[in-house]
Amino acid sequence: MCAICGIQSKRLESSIEKAAGFCRGMMAAMRHRGPDDEGMHIDGRHGTVLGHCRLSILDLSPAGRQPLFNEDRSLATVVNGEIYNYRELREALLNQGHRFASQSDSEVIVHVIEEHGKAAWSKLRGMYAAAVYDEKSGSLELARDPLGIKPLYVYEDEDWFAFASEIGAFDVFSVKRAFDEEGVADFLLLGSVPPGRTHRNNVKALRPGEVLERRDGLKHSKWDSIISQFSREAAHASPANPEEMACLLRDSVSKHLASDVPIGIFLSGGIDSGTLAGLASEVSPDRIHTVSVGLPGHSLDESALALQTAELYRTAHTEIKLDRAEFERDLDVFFQHLDLPSIDGFNTFMVSKAARRAGLTVALSGVGGDELFAGYSTFERAPKIATLMRMASMGGSVSRAAAAALIEVRGANASRSRVAEIFRSSPADLRSGYLACRGLFVGKWLESLFLPDARVHARRAQERFFDETAWVTTEKLPDSVGVGGLEFTRYMGSQLLRDTDVMSMAHSLEVRTPLVDIEVARFAFRFLANPVPGDGYPKWVLRHALKRPLPQDVVRRPKQGFVFPWEEWLRGSVCEDFNRRLAQGGVWTRFLDRRKIESWKSDYESGRAHWSYYWALYVLMRFLE
Repeated sequence: MCAICGIQSKRLESSIEKAAGFCRGMMAAMRHRGPDDEGMHIDGRHGTVLGHCRLSILDLSPAGRQPLFNEDRSLATVVNGEIYNYRELREALLNQGHRFASQSDSEVIVHVIEEHGKAAWSKLRGMYAAAVYDEKSGSLELARDPLGIKPLYVYEDEDWFAFASEIGAFDVFSVKRAFDEEGVADFLLLGSVPPGRTHRNNVKALRPGEVLERRDGLKHSKWDSIISQFSREAAHASPANPEEMACLLRDSVSKHLASDVPIGIFLSGGIDSGTLAGLASEVSPDRIHTVSVGLPGHSLDESALALQTAELYRTAHTEIKLDRAEFERDLDVFFQHLDLPSIDGFNTFMVSKAARRAGLTVALSGVGGDELFAGYSTFERAPKIATLMRMASMGGSVSRAAAAALIEVRGANASRSRVAEIFRSSPADLRSGYLACRGLFVGKWLESLFLPDARVHARRAQERFFDETAWVTTEKLPDSVGVGGLEFTRYMGSQLLRDTDVMSMAHSLEVRTPLVDIEVARFAFRFLANPVPGDGYPKWVLRHALKRPLPQDVVRRPKQGFVFPWEEWLRGSVCEDFNRRLAQGGVWTRFLDRRKIESWKSDYESGRAHWSYYWALYVLMRFLE
């Protein structure tokens, strides 16, 4: 896990020294991601510079320093991430005559590219954002792993083309930041910015699995969503075998434990992280280290359940206690590292801090368990809402309007009103059911947050959501597969994975996600299409992989995400800061309606609106400043 960056001049007369200076500035801005070592490669002939900040995980020797090269140094690469099948790839490449200069997993990339060309990326199993530079032609190829675990951003102006692991690295170019108001609308719709877009007009994000090549001054992009592919395959596949899934899970956990530095597991009181702890204790010869966050005195505190799991699997367990005072102390640092707006992330920020404090450099996370094994209530609620919308639509727009009014009459709160707004304004299909569950500011709510001249951005954000998720309905997928695809590509892909990367790296910690593995994901979608009955409790297929079952208190407890007591914590200094920023105004007043923000603030304070609306508006105000 590291930071990568690079720059190419679009004008041959530009100074290579200037390009190198920009690259050094990008590296300095991301040094928290890789504090152990750094390296650069400069090619004056083609005006190209590559940079790398290293967090040493595998091959701690200087031989693992990046950029890494092939035998004749015609290809160079910088990589952020881990290649989990590198040993198999390395052995095959050695048999084909390739020679390696290190034991690093990243070095296999240049040799796989050399051997297989464009087909190379499909042979990698891992999480990565990588750049491969061809010294002979001056072409630059950027690639992001197909599940979107590691981020990669590109910046472009009249003089320069650049890439980096974090958006803040591009501040070295000292250009006026032009905010993308449509990116802001995207955030307000779902609480995060979807793949491909950012909040800045001159910065774009590579989508999961996208390969972008810059050759002879022209860009060529290749992209296809592997999750839509898995969904289509699952819809027509035969039922899957739980024993085969158990083997895949054990294999994935085993590969994700490869490390030359201390490694552990984020352990909550839930099934996903508990299963990881159990599997890791089975496949590892070493005692597993687990870390949890306790919330003393709160009903959300999972520390007792986490301890049960830790004791069952005999892990070396560390618990870090967290209260509102620490939340408020760390909030400024959190925002310094938040390079895309998100309503999530702070929980990962704090547990990563705890893991680093416990002496870990690498941690495994249970992200992906709910998306792949139907752990969220959206798997039930979204299809039900979609069905009700279809039934209401049979009577035309008047019938839908009446149904929306009835929903609001049954209970006046933001959650019901959001569903009612979806009934009024959205297509009667699964995507709308999902938006009713996961959406934040939807329909007229979103439009009303913007000033009249800017409301087109709100309309476009909703249109884009339905356009970009059209595959869910056109492929006629089973509801469970469609919801799984939406959760994987939207909530997890745009929010959980991205926040996990940036917030763990804020503490120089590598977080790995064994459940978000390409082989596990492909097989898990078959279970979404053809569920097995199990024992009547959640995620039986996942738990079935364990030889020693999880504690029954963990298995049978009601679903609870890893969340903090936001309802209480946001009423302290955050409330005071919110009021101050609202009174002072800022860049956001150019396109957002201050009165509407005040109205949502009042709804939160009176208990009519969930804390997430209030937090989203606070995040946006702070972020845009």
